[in-house]
Amino acid sequence: MLGWTADGRVLAATHAGEAKLRHLVVKAVALDGTVERLDLGPASGVAITGDGTVALSTPGSRPPAQWKRYPGGTASRLWLRRSGSWEQLLVDEPAGLVDPMRLGDRLAFVSDRAARFPDRAEEQANLWLWDTRSRSTR
Repeated sequence: MLGWTADGRVLAATHAGEAKLRHLVVKAVALDGTVERLDLGPASGVAITGDGTVALSTPGSRPPAQWKRYPGGTASRLWLRRSGSWEQLLVDEPAGLVDPMRLGDRLAFVSDRAARFPDRAEEQANLWLWDTRSRSTR
């Protein structure tokens, strides 16, 4: 379960009906049971605003609770689609970026990107904010 659409349908990441078990896609499920496969590509997290802006995290190699401090090539990436074109956020960030959520003009996401070894090994996953107007994080 990822969230809701503006018209009240549930957003879910699922591999149901896909050719490969690891191919997660986003589907919108209505209360009457109808299901629509959204054309967003592989995703493990998504947030859609009323104006059609989409924030999406790609599937990682493992669920976030298992990837603690994983800075590798299969870490989840974060993408933003405005006006039909996709842009990758934090392109050079090696840590996983997951669970996007819209908060007004900002995009919240979870990451353990502050963890660095050996000086900041105690850092855990934190909630980060991306200001979509200024394109910066805090």
